[in-house]
This record gives sequence, structure tokens and C-alpha cells, in this order.
Amino acid sequence: MTLTTTYRDYPEFRAWFKNIWPKVPISLSKDIVVDSKFGQGHSAVIGTAFDYILRFKIKKLNRRRVRNDSWIAEAYYERVRAFEEVREAFSEEQFSHAILIKKIIKSARGNLKKYISGDLELEDLCHDALMLTTIDVVMRTGMFQEQVGEINEIYIDELKGMIKIIDDNNFIVKRQAVLNPNFGDASRLVDGADADLILDKTLLDVKTSKNLATKRAMFDQLVAYFMLSKIQGLYEIENVGIYFARFGEIWSISVDQLFSGHDLNSYVTSFKDMALSLRRAK
Repeated sequence: MTLTTTYRDYPEFRAWFKNIWPKVPISLSKDIVVDSKFGQGHSAVIGTAFDYILRFKIKKLNRRRVRNDSWIAEAYYERVRAFEEVREAFSEEQFSHAILIKKIIKSARGNLKKYISGDLELEDLCHDALMLTTIDVVMRTGMFQEQVGEINEIYIDELKGMIKIIDDNNFIVKRQAVLNPNFGDASRLVDGADADLILDKTLLDVKTSKNLATKRAMFDQLVAYFMLSKIQGLYEIENVGIYFARFGEIWSISVDQLFSGHDLNSYVTSFKDMALSLRRAK
């Protein structure tokens, strides 16, 4: 059970949010700029790849102000590196798998370094982002090992389109940018949860969806991340928001406005109790 599966599988989890916010406050003032040629089944691949690309961009824009520059793909390599280092204990297939993971990460890190130094454009890293995505899928699902390194180049034009409409000013920080923030022990309430970004004091989720009819789930996920951050007390967050990558627009709201007229601490306690109850019942 992760945050995504908890939200999907437990109506009482979804009901908790709807009871507090019957109407979602998200609204956009722009039409879609980068449409998608592909169906729903492709959205997760494009979304994960764009997450990598945006982190590359933030890394270059902010240099020493970036925290947590590690990748999910690198965490997966730590799991399988024994296949390479203790080769005699594993099969040739496992050994080759570890070598491929290492090769993909080394190439991506090298190209990221070239991009930061100005020797490559961000568009040149789309291939690396897609390759890293194939590793992320295995890390998150425990399946599809045989598809690592197999990408569809047709996604690249779409990724380049979203790159072109990034406004750098939206991602420059004064103090720090935290990439893929997790919420420590609090994440265990939903068996794992990591957000996309914290830019200074704004918790920001990134969405490549073209169908904003799903914005109820987007909003609820964002609030859940904020609740986990409050439970753990790791970050100082004053605003929450969503970057809609196909629109090139950020929607955000202050925490004070989000909980206006209500006791935030009581909601944090209520959320924690609800998540614990579901965890015990699963």
C-alpha cells in the first residue's frame, strides 16, 4: 500500500479529503500548450521522464542550493549491485542486469554534468530521462526487469515540447530546492510516499496530465503530502502547489488560505488517525 494505492483502493481515505474540501480550489487560466498523442497507458512513462528532466533543470538553475540529488534509479542499483560485485553467486542474467543499470546511470550522470557546464542542451537529456524511467518502474513495481533500457523514442518530441514552455523563474530558489522529498517515518503510514519538489517553502507536485478532470485526486495527493510533512516535521512549508507541465503554469495556494477558519493541528491529527486505522485494517 502506497499513497497512490491507498487513495485508489480505500473510499474512506478519499472521503476524508472531500469532507473537508467539497469543492477543489484548483483552477487554470490557460489552455493546454503541449497535447499528447498517446493514451492513458503512456502517461506514467512521460510523467516520470519529465520529472527527471525538470530536476535536471532545477539542478542547473540552483547549483549549490539543491538538496537530495539522488535518483530512484540509483537506489535500485544499490539493491542489485551485488549481482555485479559477487558475480559467482548470481546468474549471468542478473549480472548483465546490474551492468546495464550501472551503464544507464553513468551515462545520465555524465550528460547531466555536461548540461550543467553548458556543453549540452536540456533537450539532449530526454533519452537519458526515458532510460532512467525504465529503472524507476522496476524499483516501484518489482516487475518489468526485462524492459530496462528499452524505450520508445516517440516520447521525445512531447518531452521537448514541455521543456520549451518551462519558465525558469518559477524554479529559481532563494534558499534551497529539495528534490524528491520524503517524509521519514510518516511515509510509513501509507507504506511509502515521496513528493516531487520543495522550492524554498513551497511544496510542489508536477503533473503531465492533459485531462484536468482528475484534479480532485491531484489536489488530495498534494494535501496528503503536506499532512505527512507536518506529521514528520522535516520541512517548513507555507504554500502548496501543482506545476501543470503541459500548460506551463503553476497553481498554488497558501497553507493559511487552504485551512482558513480551521484548526490545522486537529486536521493533522485526524489524518494521522485515519491513515493508522487503514494501515491496521489492511
